[in-house]
Amino acid sequence: MRYIHLAVAGWLLWGLASAFADEPPKVSPAEIDRLVLQLGDDDLAKRASAKKQLEAIGEPAVASLKKAAETSDDPEVRTAAKTMIEKMDMKARGVLHIFGPHNNRVNGVAISADGRRAVSASWDGTLRYWDLQNHSLVLQRAGQGSIMSVALSPDGKRLLSGSSDRTMRLWDLETGTIVRMFGAHPHTVWDVAFSPDGKQALSGCSDGVARLWDLESGQLRETLETHQGGRAWTVAFVANGRQAITGGGNTFEKTGGPGASLWLWDLATGKRIRQFEGHTKDVRHVAISPDGKQLLSASFDGTVRLWDLATAKELKRFDGPGNFVESVSFTPDGKRAVCSYGPAAEAAVFNEDPRCSLRLWDLATGKEIKQFKGHGGPVLCLDVSRDGRLLVSGSADGTMRLWDLPK
Repeated sequence: MRYIHLAVAGWLLWGLASAFADEPPKVSPAEIDRLVLQLGDDDLAKRASAKKQLEAIGEPAVASLKKAAETSDDPEVRTAAKTMIEKMDMKARGVLHIFGPHNNRVNGVAISADGRRAVSASWDGTLRYWDLQNHSLVLQRAGQGSIMSVALSPDGKRLLSGSSDRTMRLWDLETGTIVRMFGAHPHTVWDVAFSPDGKQALSGCSDGVARLWDLESGQLRETLETHQGGRAWTVAFVANGRQAITGGGNTFEKTGGPGASLWLWDLATGKRIRQFEGHTKDVRHVAISPDGKQLLSASFDGTVRLWDLATAKELKRFDGPGNFVESVSFTPDGKRAVCSYGPAAEAAVFNEDPRCSLRLWDLATGKEIKQFKGHGGPVLCLDVSRDGRLLVSGSADGTMRLWDLPK
């Protein structure tokens, strides 16, 4: 019996130790001040050790670090303390890394299927391929004109880009070479998408038309009249690959008529199947749920809407801060949605706005779970990793950010 009591006591002690294993070490204020001073030590090893210990201490060290950043006589200490505060603040907000800066706003981002790499596309005309684990730049290529959107193929070997030079381009990611260019667009290509089997692509254009392409031959298969007198902002294949969603509008053209369009298409015939009615301004981006049964749409009217794909019934509406909703995505479990907010009105499209944010919503309850803040301008694009752990976002502030997505 005595051995049983000892075993239980040991188990309880182990449980208590485990429960507090993730807590920061308890260190006296005097010890924290000593470690802060060591950030300027002539011995680089001591500097590195002090930094590591302060990072482990976390929040209790912030006050001393802030004081050092503002008042220390040692410029090395001031710089190191400021850098550490910024890093701690980023970690608290869920930011894992900031990629860039690009030379202009980031219009498109996409994460690889394995979650290890991501692509960013910028108004400066460049495509950048990043390693998300070591934060390095793997490849950089320049297109022609401003690049508006990107999409990675299902096998992760190829990339589509849409550009202001009126083309969609197919890239080989390993070599960084252009496999094929798809012209026949009279205006800017705003959005691109691969079919589930990687054999076809969709492009959305400023002429209000979405186009279906055969990637092997380069042949134009169908033209989908998305929004007459406006723009085809967004395109997406339905999970079966035989249907597609397109969204558009005419906010910038101000041509009258319907301000928004959201259609489901039969790709074999090029005919409309059904319309999703409710948005009052341009549908900027769409996403299909992992099970292929629901649709999310992001609009310039400031709302994100959840639809039943089979009936076109609006299931739920998510109202944000009143700003344009630029992008939206399901999480892999289909239970949550992430959306990004751009400017507050068309007059502010190119202005920086630190109030813009990313928001995570619970689709069942309609409640906001979390806001991701930090970008210094409109958040224009996003993508969620297939394991649901990572989020990338691109902004008018010229950066792509990697975030820790809560479970």
